[in-house]
Amino acid sequence: PAIIELAEDKQWRVRQAIIEHIPLLAAQMGVTFFEERLAKMCITWLGDSVYTIRAAAAQNLKSLTEVFGVDWAAVYLIPPVMELCSHSNYLYRMTAIWAIAHLCAVVPKEHVLRREMVQALVGGVKDPVPNCRFNAAKAIQHAGPHLDSSTLEASVLPALSAMSSDQDPDVKYFAAKAVAVCVH
Repeated sequence: PAIIELAEDKQWRVRQAIIEHIPLLAAQMGVTFFEERLAKMCITWLGDSVYTIRAAAAQNLKSLTEVFGVDWAAVYLIPPVMELCSHSNYLYRMTAIWAIAHLCAVVPKEHVLRREMVQALVGGVKDPVPNCRFNAAKAIQHAGPHLDSSTLEASVLPALSAMSSDQDPDVKYFAAKAVAVCVH
């Protein structure tokens, strides 16, 4: 109960401290305890009003996947994150894109959900909000080293190339940076 109370504390630094300790708690408490008491909270943090909490929560999903495994994440983490990709609030969409980018580092290329994850990243470059588009490019740049060459050539690089004609200069800039990382 104390963990849950602190995880919902009005002070964002307290919430951040709890988030940073969640993977260790998860490993100590075990999967059953975590599923019953804390799994939903980890998804809820992705919608926090404070950016630092959302970013820490997105990174945290990677750590939780390392603790409990990809099959567990495929049930408890990835589906709700994928749902956030189409949320009406652009901040939730951005956070979801970053969560997916972090998860790409631990979800094997041959996993059944990997294709859907890459499609979500590519879908982010077509978001109506420029901030989402350039964050999608940055997220692809982050995930690039974990993507196979056929995926890059078939869907990622064409989407990034299309961004070169975007009206927003920041979108163009981050798309060019992502292309540079993905082709090397």
